[in-house]
Amino acid sequence: MARGTSFFTQLNKPNVQAKIENVDVYVYFLDDYSFKEAALRQQLFFMQADKTSISLLLEKEIYDAIEEYYSAPSLLIVHQYYMEINRKRLLPAFGIGLGTALAFGILSDLFRVSTDISGLLSLGLGTFTMLFVLTYTMRRQQVKARDDMREKLTNLHGDRKLSAYLERQEKYMEERRATLTSS
Repeated sequence: MARGTSFFTQLNKPNVQAKIENVDVYVYFLDDYSFKEAALRQQLFFMQADKTSISLLLEKEIYDAIEEYYSAPSLLIVHQYYMEINRKRLLPAFGIGLGTALAFGILSDLFRVSTDISGLLSLGLGTFTMLFVLTYTMRRQQVKARDDMREKLTNLHGDRKLSAYLERQEKYMEERRATLTSS
């Protein structure tokens, strides 16, 4: 998942670098870059992940406050989450949409519906079905992957520590948003 990738093209050497389970983990501090304020007006941190790496761009202050939460093992779990939700589920959805379109086309032929209308309805119904199945599948997959990620992070840090990390992160984000909106 790439969020704020335009900022990632401007980065130099990572402040923190690790390799865990064949995944390169890079952490960059916004404080080192001239675009810090412009970036923070968009969001408070940026993440980019592909099959072999995960990069995180955030302020040093929040990293230092909950460094263990941003450790390589934690970021590996987040990386696995992004890889899971980004897996392509197009083929099954496309097959269901195509099957729906063909079934509707055959049924409209049996009931002698105009070919022009039949074709348009088949295409529309097939597309709608495909998008519905894709959305439904992706949403279910995302919820399951998020639950799995939370469970793995809880196993890594413990429930109490993880809750404290997340509370600290949320508090920091609220404070930062207030600072940005008052500027």
